[in-house]
Amino acid sequence: MNHNSSAEGRMLPILPAEAETLPATSGVWLSSALPGPIPKERIATCQSCAMVKGAPENDTQSHGGQHAFRADLKCCTFSPMLSNFQVGAILADSSAISQHARQVVRDRIARRVGVSPLGITPLPGYSALYDLASSRVFGRSPDLRCEYYTSEILGGGCSIWNHRNSVCATWFCKHNRGKRGRDFWNAVRLFLHDAEESMALLCATRLGVGPQVLTALDERRDFRSTIAAQLDAPVASRGYAERWGEWVGREEEFFDQAWQVQSRTGYEDLLSAGGVRLSARLTDMNAAYQALLHNTIPRRIVTDGLSFRVVQTDIARIATYSPYDPLDVPKVLVDVLPFFAGGDIDDVRAHILADAGVELDDTILQKLLDYGILREVDEPRRASHE
Repeated sequence: MNHNSSAEGRMLPILPAEAETLPATSGVWLSSALPGPIPKERIATCQSCAMVKGAPENDTQSHGGQHAFRADLKCCTFSPMLSNFQVGAILADSSAISQHARQVVRDRIARRVGVSPLGITPLPGYSALYDLASSRVFGRSPDLRCEYYTSEILGGGCSIWNHRNSVCATWFCKHNRGKRGRDFWNAVRLFLHDAEESMALLCATRLGVGPQVLTALDERRDFRSTIAAQLDAPVASRGYAERWGEWVGREEEFFDQAWQVQSRTGYEDLLSAGGVRLSARLTDMNAAYQALLHNTIPRRIVTDGLSFRVVQTDIARIATYSPYDPLDVPKVLVDVLPFFAGGDIDDVRAHILADAGVELDDTILQKLLDYGILREVDEPRRASHE
């Protein structure tokens, strides 16, 4: 953008040299599922959280306002479901970073809370609280702190980092390409979630867990309907024994064997186990991957529902696709956004240059599109205007 008043914003490299780091199992699956590496989300810095108020790593995009995270929580105010093979991998991991996770897993097994041949679920009471409160206090409430989070890791961190599940591996507070990045990671999350469920069922089946037990367990994965009197309570001895069969009392051995089964199972076998549903997720993920790696400037663009506030004399902060990822832009750019009302892009650019003296290049337009500030006029709507 050429204008007397300007501000330098984040650039959007399409193919960063560094690829995103994923848990070992997820990384292997995605290396087979995608045609190339996943560009690293450079702005979402986990070790030096970009959402902590006043953090020196924060750039002009980090608002530090009502959505700022606590330094001793960060985004670890979500507790994940761990599939059986992930539990086995944690127990087999002798590294210092996983020590806390091993203790949590063994405690859960000893208490027989949320433990089944499919894996370990969040505590039922936690799930109920998360549903009620997370939208308001995510990243800020100690009551939502993940049980696998530990202050024993330098700076506080995740003790299951190398074995984290689909949700934790794909959630980022900020994205290099804004909404386009979030849409891609959502597609990855759905693929990995179904892959994890399929693999957990496959492991349990190969280890002799009966189909009736697995069906019942699968139907009860969502513990949110559990009545308050049952929250966090251990399963009755009889029900627990029926659930585990010959493996009762040998749960750690079962999880270790599940990890071994997963380690020996190839990607094609995973796809076969996942069936049509996983194949559909794969197709959607690859489409999102292509969209992530390519720039497109539609012929007709519109903006609506714009919300912003002036943070400096000539700088405005625009609300975007996510409350965690606002965009700082020159105030003059906000002033010309109403020009985008669905007309031909070349005509709109010409009008903005003539009326406001602002020249918009493709980089600026792409950023505004990526962050959901501008959007393409869909075909049905365009037809109705003609």
